[in-house]
Amino acid sequence: IERLYGWASAAMVALVREGYPASPRQFVISEGPSNSFDGSTTMGGSGQFTWDLSFNALSESLLDPETTRLILRHIIANSDFETVPMSVPQAWDGYRAYPNTVGAGQYCFDYVAAFLFVQGYVTATGDVDFLTTPILNNHDGRDATPLDFLRAIAWAWKAYPASTESPYLVDYGANKRSFLEAAETYIDVIAALQAGNAGMLLSLARLLESVPSLPRKNADEIADLRSNGTRIAEDMMRYQFVPGVGAWKCLKASPYVAPVEVRCIADSVYVGLSAGLLAGHAHSALDGAFPMSAAARRDMVDLVFRELLGNGWVRALSPLDPSMANISCRGGFHG
Repeated sequence: IERLYGWASAAMVALVREGYPASPRQFVISEGPSNSFDGSTTMGGSGQFTWDLSFNALSESLLDPETTRLILRHIIANSDFETVPMSVPQAWDGYRAYPNTVGAGQYCFDYVAAFLFVQGYVTATGDVDFLTTPILNNHDGRDATPLDFLRAIAWAWKAYPASTESPYLVDYGANKRSFLEAAETYIDVIAALQAGNAGMLLSLARLLESVPSLPRKNADEIADLRSNGTRIAEDMMRYQFVPGVGAWKCLKASPYVAPVEVRCIADSVYVGLSAGLLAGHAHSALDGAFPMSAAARRDMVDLVFRELLGNGWVRALSPLDPSMANISCRGGFHG
């Protein structure tokens, strides 16, 4: 663990920059020409996407907890709790620091990413008091705590239309800019997002149980979180998992359109986080009690090693994904 942290922190320190408006130090994660803050033009620049930041939440929290806390305050203060679905901002270097107001958006992976970012900071630093710290929201002028924020994003899925297969599996639409643009078929009812929803609900239930001093919304909150999270996970396994392959299906908005199998790393990552696969034990970053059989876990891990790891890289999409049928992979594919 110390070696992994050493590698991660060395990479971040190599990119550290000072003098940006957002915070005293920025660990730049995106290089390239300047772009628009709303992402409407070429991506690049010195960007701090909330989704990207979530993957180095633990490392940055250990390396520079002050900067991490400032970024989280920025995200929570500028999230719009009143929009349906709620909106979450990015954390661009060029933005002036909190309490400066910035706009928020509905990039679908930002819900689980922001949850992981807050969770990573609290886990790494032990700063449980942060969860009940009032932060003035720049959109509605009311105080919201990080715990309020976790609740809001854990339930954000309820604002999306239910799939035809299950009221617990929701349809995020077909706008590719709302997702990780790995494949044109990676739209609608995406397994990674359903897994994130289940994981957030189950994880929040475990947090409230583990820290009795945290205020509960009502007497049934933990039971509601756990029952909804479990139903999402159960219906994912029933309707989206491909047994024997380890892949997942994107369900379609129309009952007349067949589900599409997608072999995407994002599904493996977020199901892995929720089911405990990435931690190698029963409890992981997003879990509570994700109902996934040992055989299904083996299938998913085998898919990753068989098709998504190779040539020194982790592939975003398997060369055997159906969308790649007419695309030639330079250098060939060796499973």
